[in-house]
Amino acid sequence: MLRYNYKTPMGKMIIEQTNMLNGEKMRFTILICEANCLAAFISVGKDENGKEIHSLYYFFADPQHARRIAKHEGKLLPDKVISIELNLAFKDAMPLLKILVKNGYKVKCYYKAIKED
Repeated sequence: MLRYNYKTPMGKMIIEQTNMLNGEKMRFTILICEANCLAAFISVGKDENGKEIHSLYYFFADPQHARRIAKHEGKLLPDKVISIELNLAFKDAMPLLKILVKNGYKVKCYYKAIKED
């Protein structure tokens, strides 16, 4: 079972998708959440009642899984990636950074201490 912490995201990613019906390009900001897998990209928004909603965008469990995805799909992530940011204060950020860079993505890194609850 996938577990993730959406309250303190370790980064964010902006992607661009093309609407299949009208060709309009749409941009989405997706939170990169710490999880029990190597990467969990969770889309977080609010419904009409203001309640937070989460939707899994993409994940890979380990470097070998990421390599298989990239080989089969031709790229690691299915959409056009506009930007990726990672907070290196998270222990899981460095392995993710290595995979993203190896797959040709530019990643803006920063260090912001994590507040403990």
